[in-house]
Amino acid sequence: MLKRFIYNKGQKFHALRNIELKYILRYLQPKKGEKILDVGCGKGYFCGILNSKGCICFGIDSSNKDIEIASKYQNKEIKFSIASAEKLPFKRSYFDKVVSVCVLEHVNDEIKALSEINRVLKKGDTFVASLDALSPIYYSERYRKFYAKEFKVNQFYDIQRVMKIFHKTGFKVISYRYVFSGIISSFLIKIFSYLHFRNFFILSFPIIYPLFYLENRFFNNVNGGFILIIKSIKYKD
Repeated sequence: MLKRFIYNKGQKFHALRNIELKYILRYLQPKKGEKILDVGCGKGYFCGILNSKGCICFGIDSSNKDIEIASKYQNKEIKFSIASAEKLPFKRSYFDKVVSVCVLEHVNDEIKALSEINRVLKKGDTFVASLDALSPIYYSERYRKFYAKEFKVNQFYDIQRVMKIFHKTGFKVISYRYVFSGIISSFLIKIFSYLHFRNFFILSFPIIYPLFYLENRFFNNVNGGFILIIKSIKYKD
């Protein structure tokens, strides 16, 4: 029972992920009956949210352990499978929408992954992604190197790079937003990741969430931040 609660509800109490997913949902606008793929679904938390909204949800991840947990503790209606973003086990134009939550920075071949997402998405429909940015104006090169090693990140993103690679793979970026650009969030993220205190954002949720929420609500910096969230449409195969 406790594990089911953690895997189904845990990220709701993670200050960073909670806010990140709110913006993703705003861009994705999931509707009942839509067939949606979550690329890099992990333990299936976001799939659970989509399923609760009446979506027909599919989740893939390269981690056998995560897919085993997702299959065990998430709703049985959700279809989970082991696969990589670079090789999706679905036919062309199968999905109404695709989403990925901080996944592309971990793949070995981002162009191949984006091309695969393009292939399985219907033309004219939506792909929403959040990406690690760690913009240099807020995060030093030393910290970026630490973060890349600690969290196995292969590449960071800014809007210029995203525009280029998304266009190359058949997507048109129509909206974007950097989140966690302010002094409070950038300071706390750096301090507690250096200390390897990853559960800080859960344990301190009642205090940290309001600060992060207000900072992101009233401080929207178009030049950079910790995470970059993209809304795009497929305009060509």
